[in-house]
Amino acid sequence: MVSFDHREPGTSEDAWAAAGICERPRPLDLDGVDALVVLAAHPDDESLGAGGLVHRVGERGLPVTVVVATDGEGSHPGSSTPPATLRAVRRREVVAAVGELCPAVRVVLLGLPDGGLREHRAALERGVAAALDLTGGDRPLLCTPWRGDGHRDHRVAGEVAAAVADARGVRLVEYPLWLWHWGDPAGDDVPWDDLRGLALSAAEAAAKEKAVAAHASQVRPLSDRAGDEAVVGPEMLRNAARPVEVLVEAPAPRDRPTDDGTRGARPGGSLGRDFFDRFYTGRDDPWGFESRWYEERKRAVLLASLPRRRFRCALELGCSTGVLTSGLAARCDRVTGVDVAEAPLAAARHRLGPDATLLRLDTPRDWPDGAFDLVVLSEVLYYYDRADLDRALDRVLGSLTDDGVVVACHWRHDVPEYPLGGDEVAGRVRARPELGVVAHHEEEDFVLDVLARRPCRPWRARRGSCERRAAARGARRRARARRGGAAARVPGLRAARGRASRHRASGPRAPRDGRPRRVHRRERRRRARGRPARARHAARRRGRGPVARRRRRGADAPGRGRSREAPSRGRRADLARVHRRRLRGARALARPARRARRGGRDVVVGTVRPRIEELSPDRAAAWLASHEPGTANGHVHGANLGVRLSVYRAAGGFAPVPEHEDVALVDAARRTGARVVADAEAEVLTSARLVGRTPGGYARHLRDDLVEADVAAGPTSR
Repeated sequence: MVSFDHREPGTSEDAWAAAGICERPRPLDLDGVDALVVLAAHPDDESLGAGGLVHRVGERGLPVTVVVATDGEGSHPGSSTPPATLRAVRRREVVAAVGELCPAVRVVLLGLPDGGLREHRAALERGVAAALDLTGGDRPLLCTPWRGDGHRDHRVAGEVAAAVADARGVRLVEYPLWLWHWGDPAGDDVPWDDLRGLALSAAEAAAKEKAVAAHASQVRPLSDRAGDEAVVGPEMLRNAARPVEVLVEAPAPRDRPTDDGTRGARPGGSLGRDFFDRFYTGRDDPWGFESRWYEERKRAVLLASLPRRRFRCALELGCSTGVLTSGLAARCDRVTGVDVAEAPLAAARHRLGPDATLLRLDTPRDWPDGAFDLVVLSEVLYYYDRADLDRALDRVLGSLTDDGVVVACHWRHDVPEYPLGGDEVAGRVRARPELGVVAHHEEEDFVLDVLARRPCRPWRARRGSCERRAAARGARRRARARRGGAAARVPGLRAARGRASRHRASGPRAPRDGRPRRVHRRERRRRARGRPARARHAARRRGRGPVARRRRRGADAPGRGRSREAPSRGRRADLARVHRRRLRGARALARPARRARRGGRDVVVGTVRPRIEELSPDRAAAWLASHEPGTANGHVHGANLGVRLSVYRAAGGFAPVPEHEDVALVDAARRTGARVVADAEAEVLTSARLVGRTPGGYARHLRDDLVEADVAAGPTSR
């Protein structure tokens, strides 16, 4: 997300004209260009930013290819128009628009997600490289969105194209779009020295005007409804109608000298404060911490990977606007956030207030005081060069407590502007001999490592070591007793031998499969307990259980928290059993059910309180999206205490799958006018298990065993 709003007027074209936007840029040199590839992040970028260039090169009879990265389905996020419909409309529009510029132009639609180019860099890079191969030419020109345009997809498209151009030695020019909206002609953000102008003929200007008009979904409102306003405003149309098309042609990365005098694609040293100050200028959230699903999911995975529930003092390096810092503050007594730029720290202070200590430090030269038992390095280490990276890791280990944990997360795709890559950084962190890997998570976009000081053995292994040491001490005592003479002269030797014998019988290792004997005993007890439960479930599935027999006789099946007498006609209640070993406070669940039924209530439900830290990141995110922690959320699943069958039917019946059918059913029951009680004392604890205790799921049990049995029993059971 960027700080500007396309619905605002922005900088007027008159201000740009007064600054000499048509006169100051040097002419664009097209001599020797024998092919053209234009990359557009969204449909209409190619017409607004490079329509005149496409027409000129195409009219010369040279091959031209337009690559459109996304379908632009996210252009109207507040619209009622489905994204699939908007995607099809914009695809048709871009083909028609490019046809207005030059009929012979080849159009390539990659179909990548709108707003998600950062997660699909590899696919975008392959598309650009294939277009260059397809277009041919010994001296092709690659034209892309400007990397400093202030739009995330434009920046990523420009970075990927720049990497391809540098690898292949292809000339690169970039076209700004949103710069004309948010930029200040007198400010430092306008690259005046790198601007190039292409003076358009009357035919080129007319073709560009028709191409822009072909994007009707962007230059005109979709409808009169809110959220369907035009994306391209009047001033932006005036920018596109200039007699001169303005582009940016900066020196290729291979031609820029590095700090050591050499020339190469990557910068020669760590990225400093000036880089980040420029990067945050005019942008509230340049990386999309608050808006992108990738960032939200990555934070959930990182927080779920923390090996302890609470930490004493945490340090986050590169805290930026404090979105992850707020999640760490909920798990730590004290949190210190560090960043090199002042702009994101100001946003973090506004977000966190007194909940965290936020410092502007130029790490690794500067470092916060104190010791930390948690250090979080989230997508920050590849901004260092190798020397600074080693110094930063030395500083981390110097401030890490003996029981400290280091969490390192890195973006895996290559960014030419960064000194190092994510995979190299992750490997150098894992290679530190002082740290051992506790957990490792790797996927296409990022790699996550949880590390701790060596030795980092789990507590069960440490307990086994204690038992082995105790056995060794007993063996040494027995050896000393044998060396000292007869056993009768050693006080307590017989008792010690008895204890050693018992220890060997229940020792840490079994003689056959290597597992402790107590594990075998525990499994035998579990199998013995499980036989009756499996038999009951099998009988229930076959319709031969006690509940089904009573329903066939027309009597109500007794269950926990209800009377054994069949209710009168019209007041029958279908009550599920409460699993006493799995739900906390089973008696507390039954008491409110009896009280509510005596008061004529229709639905009695518990209050769900999951252990968020035990849920997977996806399940935790799904639960938090539909619930508010600390409130009485009506929960039927697994603790259905008193719901009338008529209420179920009035609410639309049971869901086909047990995914949130509990909350949806309670809400539907409320809409029918049912009297619903959500008792805050009747807690239903959820966990991370994916397989239900009832075969087929609890919704299937209610739908088939209760409802179908009731229907089969006939009207006499009502």
